[in-house]
Amino acid sequence: MNNLIKIAMMALALASFSMAEGVSLGGHVSGAYSAFWGDSDVEDFWGLGFNAGVALYLPFTPSIGFNPEVTFGYRSESDEETEEGLKITGDLSQMNIDIPLLFRFNVVSGLFFEAGPFMSLVLSDDFDYTMEYDGEDVTDEYEAEGGEFKWPDQKFFEMGILAGVGYSITQKIDIDARFGLGLTKLYDDGDEKSFMFHLGGTFWFM
Repeated sequence: MNNLIKIAMMALALASFSMAEGVSLGGHVSGAYSAFWGDSDVEDFWGLGFNAGVALYLPFTPSIGFNPEVTFGYRSESDEETEEGLKITGDLSQMNIDIPLLFRFNVVSGLFFEAGPFMSLVLSDDFDYTMEYDGEDVTDEYEAEGGEFKWPDQKFFEMGILAGVGYSITQKIDIDARFGLGLTKLYDDGDEKSFMFHLGGTFWFM
């Protein structure tokens, strides 16, 4: 993990010291859909979130470039189950630092594809739940009788792959759609991995 983080930081440092060589600096924002895949008890959890941060673009040739980003990410997933009048709603929320390291391929005027690994560092993760019986909140009564739903802490480091397609509306504005698939387990117990879809854009101000 340490080696991967060092590689990411070195890549960003190299790009930041190479502005005179045609590197672009911008801000990237995206809306995100997130869920889980794998042998998981939370496969029905899903929700919306967002990412916002900085992006660099280092062109190697007119057709190929390197596009690393560092963004703050918020993910939120929820699920509810009802049985015999008892409804249980679970809510997961998570804040991350996401670091995609994308290679960009400019295929025709304005159109590009991008793909590469991503790393995610977990800043916080929380789980909350509510229980309702026939429309009445009974969470406090359940806990007063010694009941409690516990959720494992997520691992600090996640790694996966990210791929997408984008279009340069102008020299300053790109829009993109990206699909992300986590390859490392999120928890020590179980096989849950992340699944994400992003719609976003980049404004290149330098």
